[in-house]
Amino acid sequence: MQLINNTTLKVLLPSLFYLGLFYIFKLPFNYYPLCFGLIIGIVNWNIHKHKPIVGVLLSVLVSYITYFIAYLSIGVVGYLIKLLFKDIFNLNSDLIGRLSFTISPFIIAPLLAFIAYRYVFHIPKTRTTLLIVLSAVVLLFVRSYFFMDFIGNNILNPYSLWLIIMTLAIQLAIYQGKIGANNKKTLE
Repeated sequence: MQLINNTTLKVLLPSLFYLGLFYIFKLPFNYYPLCFGLIIGIVNWNIHKHKPIVGVLLSVLVSYITYFIAYLSIGVVGYLIKLLFKDIFNLNSDLIGRLSFTISPFIIAPLLAFIAYRYVFHIPKTRTTLLIVLSAVVLLFVRSYFFMDFIGNNILNPYSLWLIIMTLAIQLAIYQGKIGANNKKTLE
């Protein structure tokens, strides 16, 4: 009996790469989008909708677009929260800032990443995909909003965990059909 099959390895490998980059080499924050796009693109070399080189380049481009839209939306989200809810809920500026720094990178960015990566990879529209997306967004939101005080701790850094969780979620979405097929073979 094989301990770990090829599909499981392909799902877990990018997250293991990130762990190595973050905790062994202390990867700086400004390299996160580049590494995210490269690792997702290279690990999934033969399953792009396009030629492999184009797929890797698109993966990096999607990663940067997602990063910059999330970064630029922080101010817009903060402004909208202030405009719509400040008088109703009597929100102070600290809470508005915390909400905008949580909503933009941990709700808007993951949703954008899933939508954009559908143009790079064959990600089926299934209930499983929806469950993966929702689970990733909820996990990221809860982790970032309720544990924002641990941002200085390298192990609990929400932005490095964003990459690990999103990589795992995207890989699960891509390989969900093969994972189910491998489990059926194992059970029979």
